Amino acid sequence: MVETGCPAAGPGPWRVGRGRRMAAWLAVTLALLAVVAAALGVAPRSAAAGQAATVVVGVVDVWAGPAEGSGWVGQLTWGDRVDVFWGPEGELYEINHDGYGLRGWVAGWAITLDGASGTAPAAAATAATQTAPAPRAGASSATAWVNTDVLNIRGGAAENAEIWDRVVWGDAVTVVGAETNGYVPIDYYGARGWVWAGYLRFDAAPGPAVGAATGPERWIDVDRSSGMVTLYEGGNQVYVAWGSMGFDQSSDGFYATANGSFRVYARNDDLTWTDWGRVYITDWVAFDPARANGFHSYSRDQYGNVLGWGENLTYGCIALAPAASQRVYEFARLGTRVEVHW
Repeated sequence: MVETGCPAAGPGPWRVGRGRRMAAWLAVTLALLAVVAAALGVAPRSAAAGQAATVVVGVVDVWAGPAEGSGWVGQLTWGDRVDVFWGPEGELYEINHDGYGLRGWVAGWAITLDGASGTAPAAAATAATQTAPAPRAGASSATAWVNTDVLNIRGGAAENAEIWDRVVWGDAVTVVGAETNGYVPIDYYGARGWVWAGYLRFDAAPGPAVGAATGPERWIDVDRSSGMVTLYEGGNQVYVAWGSMGFDQSSDGFYATANGSFRVYARNDDLTWTDWGRVYITDWVAFDPARANGFHSYSRDQYGNVLGWGENLTYGCIALAPAASQRVYEFARLGTRVEVHW
């Protein structure tokens, strides 16, 4: 029997009941950012027919027409690549995803059009195109500020490199090396991420750096052979628990707890409904956007009571006993590294 509480299965991984969908939570957050950006003079960027774009939020609804609520046709997840046919119309773009056979309209705040990571505020347009200096001689880093509405943090110095996270206008980052292919490396929770240099400025007021390490790296090890999930601070184990994993035993199958190195990209501790499992879960920590896999609690009912099949195999997620899922949720942060292996 397969554990039914796992939300990972298909392009629309999970929808939250009782008005508490994670997509809605993300939408509200980013919509507020859009309002602030609009007040600063940010205008929607027009799309050319056939232009490509990348989804930059954990999950976003696709609608049948150019208005939210016009008929739900599916969902896209973080990192999905789409073709843009038209937009913006209102605040939505018409898109197509060949892999899912999905065509419809998505909110502009949820995608980044190729060729830019957003639109720089009009008052700072000149500064947005400056060439990023390397750290000065004798220094190991330099502080810069994001000068566009949304800027992707990538795993390499290339447009097709994996998207790890995003920062928004006014955020501070720590540049730790010289420019490569138009990208500069930044400190990202102890790892090296890359951002487009043209959307940084180096003359803003100081602020806390995004992702700056404040001690040993916090990361999570997942051993598929034993089922053990281990939380680390640097090389020191701080917590170990057993988790139920995917029934697909291949290394990279869609329903597998796939091997690889990942980064946490979404968190939600609410009691949340999953259409795929037809149950509720808590302590959602998402790390594999291609399969919508993450850590979560054993299956629960609408009152939060744990159901009786928590130890069964999953559709790829890692289901944990309540105390363990809560511990993992409290430990993980956006950007936390997750290593999955045999």
